[in-house]
Amino acid sequence: MQMMETSYNFNSDFNIHDLVQKLAEQSGPECQKIRMQLVELGDPAVPALIEALQSGDAHLRWEVVQVLSRIEDPQAAPQLVKALEDENINVRWAAMEGLIDLDRNGLPPLLKSLTKHFYSVWLREGAHHILHQLKIRERLLPTEVRVFEALEGPAAEMDVPWAAEAALASLKKMDTSYDDAN
Repeated sequence: MQMMETSYNFNSDFNIHDLVQKLAEQSGPECQKIRMQLVELGDPAVPALIEALQSGDAHLRWEVVQVLSRIEDPQAAPQLVKALEDENINVRWAAMEGLIDLDRNGLPPLLKSLTKHFYSVWLREGAHHILHQLKIRERLLPTEVRVFEALEGPAAEMDVPWAAEAALASLKKMDTSYDDAN
């Protein structure tokens, strides 16, 4: 039986970078197929996907964030947090949704970023959306709820870094395996 659909052969000659590049070249159903194949590859695809986030092509960055979000690898969380500051709103939105899907695994890099890049309106907006969704799902600790409340306050730019630092300190106390690399 002959297949009518395009399919990519994952043999020893397979190059993940080539598949990631095809995301930039294809559209519609073809992109969806490629995304699904990269998701199926899982963790081995993450380094090439992270590299592609540096592309000047907003469509490719959006596609990559979609894949990283579906792989749900906590190693991608810092890159998804960086994507919250992307100039393209679609990339930022996809990163928000990906971090929500990571649940608590996305919080340490998000909180760390809020301590350093608190001046970024896009980061604060993204963090607000993420924390709001996790709060609704009752997935936040009290110190993390305070970060959410600081984001809603009138002096967010001043209050957020302190609240985020306190939440990080709380996480460090709870998890002895936590380190600053997270």
